Amino acid sequence: MAEETNSSRENIRICIPLELYYAEELKALISQSYQDLNLTIEWHVLPVNRCVMMVSQGILDADIGRSPVVTTKYPNLVSVPVQLFSADVNLYSLAPPDDPVPDPQTLLSDHRYRVAYPSHLLHVRNMAASHSTLGADSADQMIALLRKGRVDYILISATEAEKMENNGKAMTGLYQIQKAYIRIPGHHILNRKHEGLAAELAKGFRQRLETPD
Repeated sequence: MAEETNSSRENIRICIPLELYYAEELKALISQSYQDLNLTIEWHVLPVNRCVMMVSQGILDADIGRSPVVTTKYPNLVSVPVQLFSADVNLYSLAPPDDPVPDPQTLLSDHRYRVAYPSHLLHVRNMAASHSTLGADSADQMIALLRKGRVDYILISATEAEKMENNGKAMTGLYQIQKAYIRIPGHHILNRKHEGLAAELAKGFRQRLETPD
């Protein structure tokens, strides 16, 4: 692969989902690591699903961070091999379960468990191997499925749960079985045309994570 020239590296367009827009420490870590390489960042705020599509198509250059499993579905994407953060997913039901809940892989692949999960989370969707699981577009949809008795468990991201609680949305009557039931690793994602940056960025990320300012 030909090495990228400085002229082709001047501006790196990074997609950031609205949910992560206020993650100032994460943004600063990434910005500083690119600055070390004499690269300037342009942030582009988009819905989470559009982010990955825009980066995969090469319209944008990178995604601020998501599970590296995304590279299995989108071969044009490359994961920088350093975990920058984790995104937690909480497990809920309407009442305390009679029996201990199994690990996430079993819960989402065993047909005995009826579970609704966020369909946009590819990391979770890849575990959903049972016909008893239902992908949903929103937490509101999952809560409705739970209240109607269509499922026994729902998975809501910690970020979404906090947002709903702050907005006064109805989570009353839900029983939180386990906080951070699933922890999704967050890695910086590049379009494959920038694969040559991965090792340099990984070095910068590690240095900053080991010796934070």
